[in-house]
Amino acid sequence: MSVRTIPWLKMMIEGTVIVGSILLAFGIDAAWDGRQEDRLERALLEALAEDFRVAEQEWTGVKAGHDVVVRSMETLLSWAEQGAVPVDQRAVADTMLSNVFWRETFDPPMGTVEAILASGRLDLLENQVLIGALTQWTAVVENVNRREVDGADHFFQAVYPYLRTHINIQDLDKAIPRVVPWEHQPAGAYRLVSDREFHNVIYVHWVLFWNVQLAIPDVDESISLISELVEQELGG
Repeated sequence: MSVRTIPWLKMMIEGTVIVGSILLAFGIDAAWDGRQEDRLERALLEALAEDFRVAEQEWTGVKAGHDVVVRSMETLLSWAEQGAVPVDQRAVADTMLSNVFWRETFDPPMGTVEAILASGRLDLLENQVLIGALTQWTAVVENVNRREVDGADHFFQAVYPYLRTHINIQDLDKAIPRVVPWEHQPAGAYRLVSDREFHNVIYVHWVLFWNVQLAIPDVDESISLISELVEQELGG
């Protein structure tokens, strides 16, 4: 999948509507008693629990995809340093180069968090550590997204222009999830590793994805912390 912005906006709007409905249902502008606030807090916590369950699932897939890209480029760069691909691995070179086409961004559900922050009612959540983690979550996601977008931009500005003039890209695409009316031939990606321009283009792309890797621990930690705190508050 490609870099996405509209789905993120859609999820934020949907989350805002959901949380707004929760607040309205409990009469946020009315006189509050302790029981109402407890019920509202639980409703918000349940919405957060679902959002972060989805976020963890999506992040697992996105992170695995980033790892495949990095490992594939490291293999290509290793061959480039050697100046050639071993004969028995030439077919693998096509797969390694195909993996470089993968460009995904992490787009977790953000609506509940954004709506809670925008409502001005952080006091509804009693756990101060959770409040702090939620206020940082948007920045954590934006940080990894910026790095992902940098990698995607470089692919379209440098990697793709190089490949389209040096190789039959159609032969590289061996992972199309449908039957296609043509037969794939070997793309001969192994021939490219001796080209200095290819080496440089892939190296810069690797650096950008390595930069994405640096943001992974922050996302891991945030998802784990928030999910754990929400579960504790729900009594799980």
